[in-house]
Amino acid sequence: GASSVALDKLRVFVAGLVEQYVAVVGVRVAAEPDTAHYAPLTTALDKFHRRLHAITQLLPNTNFGEHNILRVSGQAFTQPKHTFAVRAEFRRRFCRELVREGVVVAFFLHITDTMLQFCHKKDKDPVLLLLLSRMCLDLHTSTVHYLLSHCDEQLQLEDKTGLTHLHTITDGMREAGQKLLNHYVHTQGASISQMLRRSVELKDWLGCGEPRSVRRVMRTVLDEISTMDTQVGALYEEGNRRDRSSDSSRRTFHSVNASRGGGGGRSAWSSYTPSQLDNSLVANLNKLWSERIEIFAPVEFTRVSILTGIVKISLKTLLESVRLRTFSRFGLQQVQVDAYYLRTYLWSYVADEHVLNVLLDEVVTSASVRCCDPELMEQRVVEFICDQN
Repeated sequence: GASSVALDKLRVFVAGLVEQYVAVVGVRVAAEPDTAHYAPLTTALDKFHRRLHAITQLLPNTNFGEHNILRVSGQAFTQPKHTFAVRAEFRRRFCRELVREGVVVAFFLHITDTMLQFCHKKDKDPVLLLLLSRMCLDLHTSTVHYLLSHCDEQLQLEDKTGLTHLHTITDGMREAGQKLLNHYVHTQGASISQMLRRSVELKDWLGCGEPRSVRRVMRTVLDEISTMDTQVGALYEEGNRRDRSSDSSRRTFHSVNASRGGGGGRSAWSSYTPSQLDNSLVANLNKLWSERIEIFAPVEFTRVSILTGIVKISLKTLLESVRLRTFSRFGLQQVQVDAYYLRTYLWSYVADEHVLNVLLDEVVTSASVRCCDPELMEQRVVEFICDQN
């Protein structure tokens, strides 16, 4: 009767006061200037929670202790000494949904999405792409696993049902790193390709004289690749390479990069005499081999694989450019000298010297096919000219 009505009025009255109380505390917590020191804040909130719970105990059929008063996250909120920390609903929402999924996992996924955006942007600093790819690899290999495990341990999350799996994050990180690295290789390959393409297009191959030196652009290309190699080597391990064949290591040259050795050997075309040079046969054989080389294949996270990718793109562009020009005998011989010079030094950057040999052989062979009077220079003369450079 009357007592029930009075009790209902009392509940409404208290509920209104509690709502005002909670609002005031919420404003105060939100205005806290230094949320880095969680201990005093959590102690105060725990005291506040106990007061609300006490009101619930005094007034039947109320549950004021469930008010959402937590505005910040941190390990301090999960300490067993706090009364709210042992409540199942608190641990489900705060630990699982807000902290682990809402902060830690969301942050990693945000990083992955941000990294992938760089894969579609042009005119980005290639070194930045390289650094970001390394960062993704490190996150994939160890960092994500460590931080997520630490989070689960501190929040005492033993039941992982419904939570984002570790591999979902790490696989995404590796994929982003792979795409960034591929983008780096394509960007750097395009830079070298542009130099080589212009050098072929602007050269008068029909009116040029007998070659006396390696063209300057070839030395510039080697300098650029040497710089890229230094940058990549600062971030990635060397990686595996195939052993050189005995005939290709016949000579050793002092490399452009002081830290590397160089070598040059006879190629398929260097041993031909003019009378033995069957252009169509050699061209078809080289085409057969070159078709097995994937120019834009994904690279591995190693120094030698990255540089091999850049070299393959560059030499493929050189080959395509040569196929569009017409050469005199001296023009062909200049291509022969340039190709031998590149072979002498580029072998130390690639994983498989056979790939380098096939591409450079096809460059010279294609030039001979496009030559009005195909006659190759003697190998000893080619070596002498390259030695002078």
